[in-house]
Amino acid sequence: MDIKIAICDDNQEDLAHIRRSVEETIAKDTHGDVESCTIAEYQSGNELTHELELVADMNLVFLDIDMPYISGDDVAEALVEKYPNLCIIFFTNREEMVFDVIRFKPYRFIKKQDTAKIEDVMNTLVQRSEQEGHILIEKGKAELVKVHVREILYIEAVNHQIVYHMQEEQIISRGSIAKLAKEFGKFGFVRAHMGCLVNIRHIKYVDKKNIQMNDGTCIVLGGKYKEDLMKNYKIMLEQIRYGR
Repeated sequence: MDIKIAICDDNQEDLAHIRRSVEETIAKDTHGDVESCTIAEYQSGNELTHELELVADMNLVFLDIDMPYISGDDVAEALVEKYPNLCIIFFTNREEMVFDVIRFKPYRFIKKQDTAKIEDVMNTLVQRSEQEGHILIEKGKAELVKVHVREILYIEAVNHQIVYHMQEEQIISRGSIAKLAKEFGKFGFVRAHMGCLVNIRHIKYVDKKNIQMNDGTCIVLGGKYKEDLMKNYKIMLEQIRYGR
C-alpha cells in the first residue's frame, strides 16, 4: 500500500521530529505492507489551507493546534469541511487546547516528542487501511460498485432492500441488516435500530432518542440498542481524547 501524509507545524524542530518518527516506523515495516510513503511538510496553517486540493489523496494529517496567524483549529475546520473523512491527528504540549478541537473528531491526540505514540499510530493506520479497504456492493442485478467503507455514513433496510448512504450518493442493494451487522462491526458500524447500522465515526452527537449524523440526518435510536451504541461511541471519544 502507498501512504501519503501531511505534517503541519510552525516549529521546524517538531516538524522534523514527526517526520523522522514516521520514516523510522515505516522502515521497521517487516511485512512489506507499505510500498511507499510520501510526506508533505507545511510550516504554517496558511501554507496548508492554500493547498487544500493536494490533501485529497492524503491518508493522514498531523496538525499542530497552537500556531500563529491561522491556528490548528481553523485549519482543521477547513480540512473537515472539504474532506469529512480525513484522518487528522492533533499534536500539542498544551492539553487544555484539546477541548477546542475535539469537535472535529480527530483520529488521535498526541503529545509532542511522544515518539512511541507516533509509532503506535502509524502501525494502527497501516492495519486500519488494510481492514477498511474497498468493498464491492451489488447494485441491481448485474453491477458491482467499489466503495470505501469509511465513505458509508449509515446502512438501512427499506422495503426489503438495503440502502447504503454516502455523502454524494445512495446505493440500493440486496441483503440482510442482521448479516451486515456482523460483517461491518469490525469497521465501526453499530445498530441504531432494528433496520439501521450507523458508522460511529460519522455521528455528530447522540441524545435520548435520536442520533444526529454529520450530514444532518437524524436517525431514531432504538431503546434496545442504545446501551451498546453509547458504549462504542464513548470508547471512540476516549480513544480520540487519550490517543489510545
